[in-house]
Amino acid sequence: MRKNMAKLIFVAAVAASLVIAGCGSQQAKTTPPPKSTIGLIVMEKAIKAHPKYAEVQRLQKDYAALAARIDAEKAQGLAARATLPAAGSPAALEQAAAKEFDARMAAKEAEVKTRLQAAADQASRDVAAELDAYAHELDQQYQPQIFSIQLKLKTVQLSKEEAAPLQAELDKLQKERAAKISARQKELLAKTDTVMKGKQNEAEQELAAYAKALNGELTDKLAARRAEMAARLDQPGAAGGTAAADKLAATGRDIAALQAAIISDIRDKAAKVASQSGLDTVLVEVQVNVSATDITDAVIAEFKK
Repeated sequence: MRKNMAKLIFVAAVAASLVIAGCGSQQAKTTPPPKSTIGLIVMEKAIKAHPKYAEVQRLQKDYAALAARIDAEKAQGLAARATLPAAGSPAALEQAAAKEFDARMAAKEAEVKTRLQAAADQASRDVAAELDAYAHELDQQYQPQIFSIQLKLKTVQLSKEEAAPLQAELDKLQKERAAKISARQKELLAKTDTVMKGKQNEAEQELAAYAKALNGELTDKLAARRAEMAARLDQPGAAGGTAAADKLAATGRDIAALQAAIISDIRDKAAKVASQSGLDTVLVEVQVNVSATDITDAVIAEFKK
């Protein structure tokens, strides 16, 4: 593999942790937003702050240097024969695979985000419609009484003492109606939030499954292309010994294992911080319309304990 191999493996690992968050339903200006129970972690920052990241960088440099040496030796061995086109080089194949992974994941994420946004918009419209219907229902109960008192206060000559109890009754009816509408609004919004959290969890699982399947597909395709190239290069006069190839493969496995360990450690630390902070969801940094608490520095602090 070449220096972009790490990107392909790492992208799949990070994508498996992705949580897509949609827009929640709109709330009335009089209703304060609930305290966020969602945490946010900047994965790239956490990865680079991990104690083992320096080792990953060292291995990647070793990998790139060894790969370049093998390529140079093979190029020398094939100097007397037709060379492979640049687009068919191992590095180019891996770059193409990484670009394809990024493009297809971006398309899938956009599809899921659009679907979540549509669901959130529909939920908002449903809440508004239900609230309007409920307000109309309350008007049938309260409006005759309110109108009667208002009419009496405006048309009948009443003393201050006579008007006071009527005004008090009017205020009571109006406050009672407003309180019922507010209570129904909170009930509808809570129900909508529960539904949207469920849809967000489903989206997360869908993206993780898609990333895993796509990574497997592209890895198999890349392996087949590399095997084809190796067969073309594996002939008398081709340089690059088995020992160097074995070392390159072993270094690649070491990089993948170390990257997986870093991701696993970050997940563990994030879960610990989330538990201590009373968070029930942690998102990888994405562009979403959601209020969240950044726990990146807290996770990084856990590395030093």
